[in-house]
Amino acid sequence: MNKAPENKTNLKIKSDSIFKAIFGSKTGKPLLETLLRDILKKEVEIIEYKNRELPKISASSYSKIIRFRNFVYFAGVILLDHEIGGKYKAEQKYISINLTAKMGKKHEVIEIYKLQNDKQEEYIDNIKVYEVNIDKAKEEWYKGDKRKEIRHIAAIGMS
Repeated sequence: MNKAPENKTNLKIKSDSIFKAIFGSKTGKPLLETLLRDILKKEVEIIEYKNRELPKISASSYSKIIRFRNFVYFAGVILLDHEIGGKYKAEQKYISINLTAKMGKKHEVIEIYKLQNDKQEEYIDNIKVYEVNIDKAKEEWYKGDKRKEIRHIAAIGMS
């Protein structure tokens, strides 16, 4: 039986540092554009990379705390985009894409969330959250779903 060399480590793309190393540079730009195109289902061109590092909040598994943490982070990114005393960018579109594992089978591969009232009227029309269920994409891929976007999303969860 062949064994992997002792010094070899399996790395997962869903690790924040690995994801940034692959997608967060000019050489990874075509890969990131492809991934974003698959998730958003529209043409995407990355114009600029901005450093949006905020303090990390620890959460070990999927739960509502993950959603809350991600939304707080997203709100911080939006806030950083506005200068103190400056004009608010009401026309600016903000999209958060959360690549999430351990969500469970009840969630779709991609779910889109908006801020709206109980009549489903949009409260703020320039903010959307895309929650991407990496495990569900992997499951669908292994079941035979060969859609390109499923393949790319599923790859994020593989070693």
